[in-house]
Amino acid sequence: MVRLQGGLGNQLFQYATGFCIARQSSRRLFLDLSLLEARNDPGITPRSFALDRFPISGEIVAPQDARRFRIPRPGWSTRLTRRGLPFPGRHYVFERSKICDTSQFRTRDKFLLLDGFWQSEGYFQSCRAVLLQELRSPPVPAEFHKKAAVSVHVRRGDYVSNPLATAFHGVCDFGYYRRAFAAIESRVADPFYYLFTDDPEWVSANSDAFARKFTLVSDGSLSAHEELARMSACQHHLLANSSFSWWGAWLGAQDPDVVIVAPAAWFRQETLAPDLLPERWTQV
Repeated sequence: MVRLQGGLGNQLFQYATGFCIARQSSRRLFLDLSLLEARNDPGITPRSFALDRFPISGEIVAPQDARRFRIPRPGWSTRLTRRGLPFPGRHYVFERSKICDTSQFRTRDKFLLLDGFWQSEGYFQSCRAVLLQELRSPPVPAEFHKKAAVSVHVRRGDYVSNPLATAFHGVCDFGYYRRAFAAIESRVADPFYYLFTDDPEWVSANSDAFARKFTLVSDGSLSAHEELARMSACQHHLLANSSFSWWGAWLGAQDPDVVIVAPAAWFRQETLAPDLLPERWTQV
């Protein structure tokens, strides 16, 4: 069972990790939404279940079934479980480190509950082919499949509006984008940029500062899932420090000539996610 939290990109990390573990250990995969339903902390951006647009095989645990599964609720019971209270036949794994460690899932217990973000492809890369079928999207316009198409992501939203998120994440500045554009153009001839953002008005008002021509895809008419599908259809990718564009790149082509550029400083504390960016991606 996977306890989901965060937005679409974070839920994809959690689902992919749980899916791969379930597949490799012949378990059924259940999805616990209690954290999404219970979060009312003003420092945390409210989120809802975001995987319903994918043909996933994981089964949602209804609230009335929580007792049957003996799922610890967010709060005091979770804290007690973290201290190692014995639950025969049940294994609770709480993410304590951002370093990828698959050994913590090795147990003979029938029931396994994952509580964390699991932001590393090391948890699910071995299941990539079948996972792409779980997360497949409807066809997108042909223009996004052009050989030199490059997705560009500008993430603002709560990174700007929420002081706690600003302090934790920060935003990629224009200096990063100029360096990233240069890294793309050193390897891609005549790139065509498609820009995705959660703040199209800000991007339009500051378009000159990017010093590149681009087509703004995000105009308010597309859902996050539709934008992710268009992003992943592009051949190359220029990421923001966002799990959304991480998945836009990971779900895309993995040919040797694909160029993926990401910010080396993903969080304000650079050591928070040492295994988040695959080695084949270019960090600037």
